[in-house]
Amino acid sequence: MLLLFFLIAGLWIGQLRGGGLSGLVRMGMRAPWLVVLPFFIELSFRFLNTALLNQIPYSLPILQGLRFAPLLLFVLLNIRNWRIVLVGLGVLMNFVVIMANRGRMPISELALLEPRLSDQVLRVQQGLVPEYVLMHAPASAPFWFLSDIIILPLPALGFASIGDVVLGLGLMLAVQHGMARYSYGRHVKGSLAPKELTARKDAVLQADTEVSSITEQGEYVSGNTQEDCGNMDQGLREDRSPQPAVEPLRSERSAEPAYGQGSPGGPSAGDPVRLSPRLSEIAAMIPRWASVADVGCDHGKLAVHLAERGTPLVIATDISAKSLAKAKALVRDRHLTQVKTRVSDGLMKLKPGEVDCIVISGLGGPTICEILDNSPAVIGSINRLVLQPQNAVGAVRAWILNNGFHVDRETIAAEDGRLYQILSAVPGVDGTRIDTLFDQEIGAVLIRDRHPLLPQLLRERVDTIDTILGELAGAGSPKAQGRRIELQVLRARCLEVLSWFAR
Repeated sequence: MLLLFFLIAGLWIGQLRGGGLSGLVRMGMRAPWLVVLPFFIELSFRFLNTALLNQIPYSLPILQGLRFAPLLLFVLLNIRNWRIVLVGLGVLMNFVVIMANRGRMPISELALLEPRLSDQVLRVQQGLVPEYVLMHAPASAPFWFLSDIIILPLPALGFASIGDVVLGLGLMLAVQHGMARYSYGRHVKGSLAPKELTARKDAVLQADTEVSSITEQGEYVSGNTQEDCGNMDQGLREDRSPQPAVEPLRSERSAEPAYGQGSPGGPSAGDPVRLSPRLSEIAAMIPRWASVADVGCDHGKLAVHLAERGTPLVIATDISAKSLAKAKALVRDRHLTQVKTRVSDGLMKLKPGEVDCIVISGLGGPTICEILDNSPAVIGSINRLVLQPQNAVGAVRAWILNNGFHVDRETIAAEDGRLYQILSAVPGVDGTRIDTLFDQEIGAVLIRDRHPLLPQLLRERVDTIDTILGELAGAGSPKAQGRRIELQVLRARCLEVLSWFAR
């Protein structure tokens, strides 16, 4: 019952912080059904005959092991969330003392002194609650300090252990954080949701429903032919030339003119920042209520655009101080106090919970994965990733699905004769699988939405596959043969989807 108290407290705090129950679904806990199993096993104790349990060797330790195993597995699967780690610590403390006392949780003899708990203590003494045992002396029970030594003079609460308190605190913190952080349309700073932020969020969400893509500063480019296959996934190019293990953490937003090139003297403070089609598509995927970190910001145009359209906080980072100077100059000229600039290697200068959304664009897929892997605490506190890899899209998609996120939106931008895939990912598992090379490269969202540029992307994939197959024609090694089969399957799938599009 003590855990129920902490659960109610977490729900109440989550509501006060402006959250909703939808956040508990969207927070992306892996295998949440594991939490339910222990309750059914604990319920079985009520129907088991105590005498029968005593006749079966190690029956209670086995049942307790089965009860705690799903909880510990759940914690391991969600260890990136420190609140769940706190829950796991409480579970582990209870597990240790129970297993050390042959499957039973000792209860302090102080419970005998509380009249309102007499019925519960009597049931334990009579053996009607087999998973508990009365501890007459601390020395008689191993790890007695972890047992139920906290006496709560209320029949609904009874007695509890230090592990129960730690577990309950972790549960309360996880519930309120999930409600406040992951509920759609929430932007929360501090202990309570500021009224002005909540009002702003409601107005912005109304506007966001009318925007599917941003084309405010130029027409969408389509119909280009890609002669340079530089954005081809690394998985398709590995047979042609080796890729560097780590590339410089520097945005390759070469399609964007540098600050000051748009017109003599640069744009004035009153002119809107012009975004390329690629950056416009990226901006369209970012909710206006969300605070944003633009990693590898280079010239800072995306950060400035987001701030000017109403984003409450934008943190623009770049590993190069020289590149960041351009962003600083643009922010200073536009008088944007909500844009902060930092020299940072990836996410290293970000604090967990500081932003809602992280944008990484213009970098290679392996580099993006490395940046995300190097900052698990920051990644565990956000509710959206917007990623635009220059290559190895399959590697980025695999990282998303293997780290508790799923792709909720995906688009293609055409710019300067190249096609760029842009992925938006949110916490949670939706059952998406990437069993084949096609699943890695081409997202199901693009097919579902019948994206107008998908046929062009597929045709370019087929052309590149034909080039690679031609290079592999003379290779007879088992690796080359396996690669040839894999690419032929990919080519056939691309043609199949192209045929479906033509109907």
